[in-house]
Amino acid sequence: RSTLFPYTTLFRSRSLNDFERKAINTLTALGKFPKQAEPSLIQFLKQISDKIEIHSELLEGGSSLEKKEGLSRLVLRIVPNKEDFTMSVLAQPLEGGKIRLMAGIGDAVVFDEVEGVRYQVSRDLEAEKDNLKEIKGFVQDQLHTTLGAYQADLSPDELLTLLEFVSDRTDRFEMEWPEGKQLNLKAKLTQNAFNMQLTSKENWFEVEGNVQIGNDLMSAIDFLNLISQGIYNERYIKLNETDYIALSENLAKYLRRLEGLTQVNHGKSRIPFYQVGALAEIVNGTEGGIRNDKGMDTLMKKIKKAGKMKIEVPTQLKAQLRDYQREGFEWMVRLDAWGAGACLADDMGLGKTVQTIAFMLYKAEKGPSLVVCPASVMLNWANELSRFSPALSVKILNESADREQLLSQTGPYDVVLTTYGLLVREEKALTTTEWNIICLDEAHTIKNRGTKMSSSAMKLKSKSRVILTGTPVQNYLSELWNLFQFLNPGLLGTFDSFMRKYIIPIEQDSDKERQRQLKRMITPFLLRRTKVEVIEELPEKTDITLRIALDAKETAAYETMREAAEKALESEDKVDVNTLAQITRLRQAACAISLVEKNWNFDASKVTAAVDLVNNIVEAGNSVLVFSQFTSFLTMVKCDIEKRIGKDKLFYLDGSTTIRKREKMVADFQHGVAPVFLISLKAGGLGLNLTNANYVIHLDPWWNPAIEQQATDRTYRIGQNKNVTVYHLIA
Repeated sequence: RSTLFPYTTLFRSRSLNDFERKAINTLTALGKFPKQAEPSLIQFLKQISDKIEIHSELLEGGSSLEKKEGLSRLVLRIVPNKEDFTMSVLAQPLEGGKIRLMAGIGDAVVFDEVEGVRYQVSRDLEAEKDNLKEIKGFVQDQLHTTLGAYQADLSPDELLTLLEFVSDRTDRFEMEWPEGKQLNLKAKLTQNAFNMQLTSKENWFEVEGNVQIGNDLMSAIDFLNLISQGIYNERYIKLNETDYIALSENLAKYLRRLEGLTQVNHGKSRIPFYQVGALAEIVNGTEGGIRNDKGMDTLMKKIKKAGKMKIEVPTQLKAQLRDYQREGFEWMVRLDAWGAGACLADDMGLGKTVQTIAFMLYKAEKGPSLVVCPASVMLNWANELSRFSPALSVKILNESADREQLLSQTGPYDVVLTTYGLLVREEKALTTTEWNIICLDEAHTIKNRGTKMSSSAMKLKSKSRVILTGTPVQNYLSELWNLFQFLNPGLLGTFDSFMRKYIIPIEQDSDKERQRQLKRMITPFLLRRTKVEVIEELPEKTDITLRIALDAKETAAYETMREAAEKALESEDKVDVNTLAQITRLRQAACAISLVEKNWNFDASKVTAAVDLVNNIVEAGNSVLVFSQFTSFLTMVKCDIEKRIGKDKLFYLDGSTTIRKREKMVADFQHGVAPVFLISLKAGGLGLNLTNANYVIHLDPWWNPAIEQQATDRTYRIGQNKNVTVYHLIA
């Protein structure tokens, strides 16, 4: 085999018989012939031509061999390498012959044999050149490589594309596999090959039927399993080590989507009814290849009807919803109208609570609602419900002496508030109640599927479900699965199936197609607006008071201090420094009991709430200033943020910070080096420009509100091009 050219040079040898040797010896002995001997020489050549192959201009046609018109069809020789294939482009003028030539180059007449019979073959060099031009254009335009020296290296995906190209041009090209490892394109499937049906079963659609592949039938479930193993080059399905089938680009697109929605359960291919919108698109896209039943049509009509509903904000709502908030409320109502739950994931400070309260009022007459939230925001929920919806009766389960009785007496227009901790302890009572609406606030609290908290949440029963989170839910796919398993059970299949189809391909292989599939699956049930998207509807600054409930131990300790302070002050005749000291002591205790009781070893509710809030702000991609008048409290919060978020995520400034270090931290914060800046109110309330922050947290109220406002103005000032949200934490 030549190392310079992509064809084999063939050398043949043979033994001569006596007749052949005698004729050749006679001719070579004579050597030259006079011109007048031509007739005799022609006669001699004719006499021996039936026994000896002769090529001479003296013979009619120039040869004693039978003439054949050569083929212009080119041979594409495929040689497998370790990971790819080398394609060589050759001419083979004689069908079944042994000679391979460089296409479009060389002699116009060649001699070749088939099964021991030799022929004189005429080549059509111009037709060979035309075919060579076509294959070069295909390699360049479709495979995005070049045919250098009549050769090209192709990946398996590219080779499949070449196979399909050749299958439609067998008069011009053929494939040759000299080393035996051959890939075959069995068929090119169209919609006509599919006989598949979507059948409604309870909350599922089952995929039934079969696919015609050549002369064979394959069940729908086996075919979808093949697709799950991958579609090569976005168009080819692998049947086995050597055989593939091709799909049209349109059909491949919709079959990938169908496989992405399908879950195998007890030997059946199932799709949750929540995916009916995506299914309808697939059915329409396959143009009859996949059919649906009346159940699917009925559900689609229900969705379309929900989309046309005229929805009025309840008149009992004592709030003017902004346009985007009204849109969120209506979106929840429309999803609920056909049986789906909603994940409202707006940025912090955009009013997820008031949108949900509007939804609760809208459905209040249908039964009691349950809100499960962190303890740090329970009072905030109670205040917001009282403020925006006095028509709803708020019942705080944590404060009830007889919780079973409270739950047994709930009815329309009641809203029960409880914490995630109590959800676990009161699981039986809460999960035996049939709720109208269940709302999980800060729903990422149940993100870990192996926890008791998650297990208890999954057992809750309700007609409607809403989850709220200001944290982007797509960050960790295992957590995403758990949230949607609560919201719309079965939407993402079993966890094992979700792991195989989405978590591993996306997190390990960065599979973009799987990412797109997953996004299409959850998008109808997820609404997230950032401040940037609705900035025109927002005031430049939003102030939010976040009321935090101390736990029972903290409340008891605080009350003991308060009573002692009250007695001490009652015994004095005037307000003096001791009075201020007593009040300061109580203010510190409201932040954390350990600030005044050095032996206190329990967690501080306000610290937990503050760190949760900071974490949510940072995870959403924002920056925040955190102020406190007590450096000891600020240090406590700093330590917890470092544990939760990381030391590299924050700066800390108090009165001991040097001017040079202070200037560097400000510059670094402004350039986004870290998203959190903890600042002592006295040290940083003035003289700082920190406009990179769009959130401010006041861990405790200052004596003078004007000083607190000046601290807020470190970010809410000229140069700020973002809307600012200010949280005031009050225990």
